[in-house]
Amino acid sequence: MRTGCARREDSPAEFAHLTGETRFDFVLTAWDYSAGLEKLIHHVKYERGLHLGEYLGSRMAEIVYHLRQAVDPESFLSPVPLHRIRQRERGYNQSEVICRGISRVWGMPVLGDVLSRTKNTRSQTRMSAEQRQDNVRGVFRVIRPEAVSGKSIFLVDDVITTGATMNGCAGALKEAGAGTVIGLALARPQVFLHIRELQ
Repeated sequence: MRTGCARREDSPAEFAHLTGETRFDFVLTAWDYSAGLEKLIHHVKYERGLHLGEYLGSRMAEIVYHLRQAVDPESFLSPVPLHRIRQRERGYNQSEVICRGISRVWGMPVLGDVLSRTKNTRSQTRMSAEQRQDNVRGVFRVIRPEAVSGKSIFLVDDVITTGATMNGCAGALKEAGAGTVIGLALARPQVFLHIRELQ
């Protein structure tokens, strides 16, 4: 695995293509998105690469550690949820697998039962930024509001592209009383990393 390229992206400037309020506070990523990393993530998601997913999570935790800032001792990791149908088909949530690797390094608990996805949304791979937002609008719900109230939450996904999914989850968490929501993802495609330079 090549050396990481840790990045912190503060909202909303780096996510100017999102319409409406940006609800997460900032996002941390560990690598540039590449064909090689895409193959690894595909293996984690679709080929039961659970050990690889935990390894990538632990490496990410090491790479972005210096960008976390001060962490509330009651902070926790929360995976972006899959719909129950998709999770049943796959047998696991790859974001929760990545969380386990992060947890090993940071000593931070994983709460995989605070968020749910109420709709089995379509794959967003070929969607525009606007379509992605429409696809996830209103589909995330906090099922344990007492667990998130006033807390700092690290919201974990495999890849962040437009930020629509992360923003939808963060919005639900903030509405339930969460204090800070920080996005964590293995990588983000370069085209989105340089969006400010294109405007």
